[in-house]
Amino acid sequence: MKRPMIAVVNQDTVFLSLMEELLSEEGYHTYIEKEGDRAYASIRKHKPDLVVLDIRINDPEGGFKTIDLLRIDPETVNIPIIICSTATQLIRENEPRLREKQCDILMKPFHLEELLAKVEAFIGPAA
Repeated sequence: MKRPMIAVVNQDTVFLSLMEELLSEEGYHTYIEKEGDRAYASIRKHKPDLVVLDIRINDPEGGFKTIDLLRIDPETVNIPIIICSTATQLIRENEPRLREKQCDILMKPFHLEELLAKVEAFIGPAA
């Protein structure tokens, strides 16, 4: 049985390292993407089971562009997305748009248990 794969898309190197370490310790396979303009192509190539995406990757619309591309592509339309960001106001203003695109939301800072519960709800336990 293959380990579920999670893509983590964020510009923050420290956050990426922590997420990769945490998810790996929990038994998930992870890969990271720092460049918002490459996120869609990377996700399409790797076909992860879940995407954890910062909505403000590269610019205020970067995450939205990635979401829009993922949702119109038949190969990526069903990949669950968790928006994980500190952009509280931007997310609140766009929550209906994000929900319409079937995105879940996890505001930073968050409890690790909350993240893991969302991950497991979407793709099941790692082992």
